[in-house]
Amino acid sequence: MGHLASIHAGRAPSAASGTTIVAHRGAAGLWVENSLSAFDRALAAGYDAVEFDVHFTRDRVPVVIHDLTVDRTTDGHGAVADMDLADLRRLRLTDTD
Repeated sequence: MGHLASIHAGRAPSAASGTTIVAHRGAAGLWVENSLSAFDRALAAGYDAVEFDVHFTRDRVPVVIHDLTVDRTTDGHGAVADMDLADLRRLRLTDTD
């Protein structure tokens, strides 16, 4: 059985034999976390997998976001659970560094 290594901000993948390298939130810190771009770029950079969190909107749509609110990672404010998917689609991701 292999090992699991979670990679956080600023670290490049360097897998030891039998180790799975996981890009935490799509390698948060290298790219805007939890974005499709971050996931694509992390996999292209050599990470074995990506880790992400899922929360539900008010209209019960699952969305990929780490926090319970959109405050830290978007240009909006408020709880994910208090917003519909249409509300979230109007927001823009921001760099959290």
